[in-house]
Amino acid sequence: MSCNKPLSAPAGHTLIELLITLSIAAVMAGMALPAGKSWIDASRRSSVTNQMNGLLSFARETAVHQGFDVVICPTMDGHICSEQWHSQFLLFVDRDGDRLFDTDEHLRISQLPAGWRVNWRAFGFRRYIRFQPSGYTFNQNGTLELCPPGEAEEINILILNRIGRLRLDQRDYSDSRCESG
Repeated sequence: MSCNKPLSAPAGHTLIELLITLSIAAVMAGMALPAGKSWIDASRRSSVTNQMNGLLSFARETAVHQGFDVVICPTMDGHICSEQWHSQFLLFVDRDGDRLFDTDEHLRISQLPAGWRVNWRAFGFRRYIRFQPSGYTFNQNGTLELCPPGEAEEINILILNRIGRLRLDQRDYSDSRCESG
């Protein structure tokens, strides 16, 4: 009695099969990459927008609850309000009403992610946003453009009206002041 077993095919894949599989995977990844990048960009825009929306909402709520003006201003060092809006913001309760951070109650310093910055376009005085105890701004209508670290198709904007309400919108990058900064 002899045991003649048929030889089975070797397990595994040939080099040609692996190369074809890798080629198909590379083509599929190449097609998915642009869609993934736009999704990541939209997610980052949303995150920065929510951060600024939260900062402005917190300032308004604090003014109403504490009964004093609350000021948001750009800062370079976290101690003095600066002239230019960029990416770091000082929030304080302005108990003495001078709109300067001196002996006032410090509430928060907010920093945008690296490369992001804000353009504040408003009627009237532009060095700060001030919320009154009523929740209203001091005759400040304006738009915060949230500028990404590089060119984009569109940007998010927060529109602030005189009664302190915020509205989210979008604007084409080419129609913004982000590039000129």
